[in-house]
Amino acid sequence: MRRALIVLWLVACGADERPAPKTGVGCTLAAVNSDYNSTAISLLNDRGELCVDAVLTSGSAPTGLVTALSGDVVLPGSLHPDGLLVLVDRFPNSVVTLLDADIGVVVRQIGVGTGFAANPQDVWWRSRTEGWVTRLEKNPTPGDQAFDEGDDILVIDGEAGVITGRIPLTAEAPAGFLARAHGMVAQGGEVWAALAVIAEDFMSGTDSRLLAISPETRVATANIQMTGFRGCNGVAARGETLFVVCSGLFADGDQQVSGSGVVVVDAESHSIAWSRHAMELGIERPLSFVIEPESEDAAWVISFGDAGDRDDTLWRIRRDQPAEPFASSDGFALGTQVISGGVIMVPDADPKAPRLLRIGLDGAALPPVDLSPGTGLPGRHVRRFRHAQ
Repeated sequence: MRRALIVLWLVACGADERPAPKTGVGCTLAAVNSDYNSTAISLLNDRGELCVDAVLTSGSAPTGLVTALSGDVVLPGSLHPDGLLVLVDRFPNSVVTLLDADIGVVVRQIGVGTGFAANPQDVWWRSRTEGWVTRLEKNPTPGDQAFDEGDDILVIDGEAGVITGRIPLTAEAPAGFLARAHGMVAQGGEVWAALAVIAEDFMSGTDSRLLAISPETRVATANIQMTGFRGCNGVAARGETLFVVCSGLFADGDQQVSGSGVVVVDAESHSIAWSRHAMELGIERPLSFVIEPESEDAAWVISFGDAGDRDDTLWRIRRDQPAEPFASSDGFALGTQVISGGVIMVPDADPKAPRLLRIGLDGAALPPVDLSPGTGLPGRHVRRFRHAQ
């Protein structure tokens, strides 16, 4: 009996001594830090300074967390209407996690796999009860669950935590290819989704598309073919201008760069305003997956390095000028870039000194930031998750 009482006393003391949730009041940016096996989420202020280290990690077990974070987590391109931090856990988990950053508590998790590794890419929120999730993969054996076909946009209720609908996309791609939707952005009363248009085995592809969809009818209103551009993934808006970044087709090997570049679309007229291949911009390597507009005439992109002697490079591009390099690191070290508070920021996963690089839009270098000193994990993605407070 005495031993049992001691055990109960120790358990009770342990429960009392558990750390309180980490609060992110005043934080506006989030960083995903990962070695592709484990993940830690940090919170930053508007200037990229660390607010909270590791508010959530792969080893966390807070209330509401059912599926632990994998090593393949990204941040969506749009904001949740309630300012929740949204995490897209891609492969194989296929889970969307909603975190209240102010109190460090998981609000809910929504499985979007419907029986297969759907590989979700992005989330756009029409309201707290309607979110759209792009799913990259097609289900090879559909029919066991509702909404389990894949290669689509899945509609979820972020409040109830359930799936409510599906927007099929395969028919928006030419025969023999999947749509493979990636990023989304809302502009001009429509939702725009970048379709990479790649075969089921990833070994071939054709011209990517930019698809406009009515939120009310969930029907496509425009399908813009981006001739000569392949593997288009990221889309962002500045005013009525849409910026699309294209990485080219990885299966093309040394010729991948020939399909890589930037396409700029006028949302009002549904027409391409201008486009430039990477080589035309003076960039000799394929571009990465995210584009960050600075204005309607300028944006920031990253070019891939490789495992050899070619570095990743951060570039500012303009319509009628050669691209300007601003920072570089080892191949596959630079992550997702973001502009906030007049500063362009990009994580650098240099194994010797992982940090967040910060450069003023005037070109002035700011002190780098250690994104996760507690875990030591390198930063991969930085994005805004709510408006400046």
